[in-house]
Amino acid sequence: MTAETLASISVAGDQSLSVAPTGNPATTFASLSCQAVAAQGNAREFLANIGFTSAEGAGNPPGIADKVALYAGMMGNAGTADIWAINTEMVLSAASGSYNATGYELDLNNLNADRGDADGGAGLAAPVAIGLAVTGAGSFRSTAAISIEGPGSAPIWNRGIVVGDSSVAQATLQDLGTATVSLDIRGSHAISVDTWQSSGIPLRLPNNNPIVAQNAAGTANIPVVSVDIDNNIELGSVGSSFVVSGADTIPALDLAFDLGFPSNRWVDIFALNGVLQSSDPALKTDIAKLPGVAALIKAIDPVTFRWRQDRKRLVEVTEEVTVHATEWRAVEEEVMEIRDGKAVRVRRTRQVEVHLYDELPVEDEQGNPVMLDPATQRQATHRVPRMVTKRVTVRKPVETPGTRLHWGFLAPEVKAAFDAAGLDFGGHVTGPDGSQHLRPDQLIPVLWKAVQELMARVEALEGKAGG
Repeated sequence: MTAETLASISVAGDQSLSVAPTGNPATTFASLSCQAVAAQGNAREFLANIGFTSAEGAGNPPGIADKVALYAGMMGNAGTADIWAINTEMVLSAASGSYNATGYELDLNNLNADRGDADGGAGLAAPVAIGLAVTGAGSFRSTAAISIEGPGSAPIWNRGIVVGDSSVAQATLQDLGTATVSLDIRGSHAISVDTWQSSGIPLRLPNNNPIVAQNAAGTANIPVVSVDIDNNIELGSVGSSFVVSGADTIPALDLAFDLGFPSNRWVDIFALNGVLQSSDPALKTDIAKLPGVAALIKAIDPVTFRWRQDRKRLVEVTEEVTVHATEWRAVEEEVMEIRDGKAVRVRRTRQVEVHLYDELPVEDEQGNPVMLDPATQRQATHRVPRMVTKRVTVRKPVETPGTRLHWGFLAPEVKAAFDAAGLDFGGHVTGPDGSQHLRPDQLIPVLWKAVQELMARVEALEGKAGG
């Protein structure tokens, strides 16, 4: 700590006291040692008590008039061994009884006013009240802000981080940073994210941002599901060949939804059996025989045609896109390997692709630099993604003109024929966009009726000829 401070008691030692720290079997040298044995059976006991009351320094800039009840500083110079600023140890001795044990308890008793109800420009709006703040300074990145570890391969913790019932109001975990990955889950897990016991919404996504999966080669993301700006649910993408269903696919409500849309049509429907349509008389009303259809048959001419636009083809095109800049770096990591039935910690190097960021100096609304520590003239900075333009190859659907010759009918002609006969024909449909469509299956009864009329005429002629 470089700033001048005031103290009532100063202990300057050379670690000359040889002590056996409680809970630690290794003999240690210390400048100050405090060892005691609990003596009060029905009263709280503190081995050391530090009490500090402050009512001074209001209105001064942060870092100038701060008050600290307990300060532990450690400096690592060249040649040092591993260092810890604070090292606490608690031992639950064998068969010591049934009791609660907490290695470190931090009580923040806010009797002043609510803090942190709204986010600030860079994350947390001042004034703040934080139970545990992990901060730092320097020119290099450190390994991790918080690390939960154990002495070996066998787990010693049932849970890593637990938030008590009704303890948090807004967000249990909140990420306001710009890290490449917000949550990076590795290792062998039976379930990576488990929400089955949650009573609320298990997952909520921003609009028009899909859930993605890696392709088989691990080189690209493929959208799986998203909600577009029109609140339509989209499954899959043009980068996938199929959306595969492993069970029956049914509408959520009976007689409520269509399959397809006038401007979003299916090309082919492949089925082993014919398309089923409800035909139970119990589901119908106003059942009546068909009138004569000879005039309809004469009025409707079958035609041949080709579609203006046939099925869309996926083609690879090269486009310029703006993306978050990345670079490949060699990263060393420690992993556990099982060798001859033993867990062995080994170090390995692997290549990882990391996103690049630029540090921009932070200024206030008047254009003045925002300082983290006025004493050292260290200005606050903000990380922003470094964006670059590059050419990428993507697959896009391209419309192609129809080539095959199709046989069918013209919807306006069919409608005109039925209108002329004074008949309402449900086989003609006008889409929401005004396009006209036919249900060809409803023309089968017309043909059937025409065959019956022809059969009756043939039978009549044959009866005259026989007479």
